[in-house]
Amino acid sequence: IMVHDLLSFNEIISNYIDVEQVTISGNSSVIVNNNIQLTASIYPENASNATVTWTSSNSNIATISQNGLLSAVSEGIVTITATSVNVVSGTKTISVTNPQTVMYYGYAT
Repeated sequence: IMVHDLLSFNEIISNYIDVEQVTISGNSSVIVNNNIQLTASIYPENASNATVTWTSSNSNIATISQNGLLSAVSEGIVTITATSVNVVSGTKTISVTNPQTVMYYGYAT
């Protein structure tokens, strides 16, 4: 390794801007068998790497693509997380409902 290579590496590292906050926007509810698009916002906006990884707390209720498209699978509550490369996360709770469920005197039919 040459001295100028180390200087270039140190310059890159010192100019790297970490993600400090991730927020998720989009609808908070969806009907079974429908999709909603969620969007992750990164702060600061000039972070060096704004890539996030999407995860669902329960893929039996809803799945999430790496583009933030949520697919509602079954009724329930699920937490969606967007995590940056430097492990800063934002979460959003989504309610998945089933319009087929009818309440009759307090009992689901």
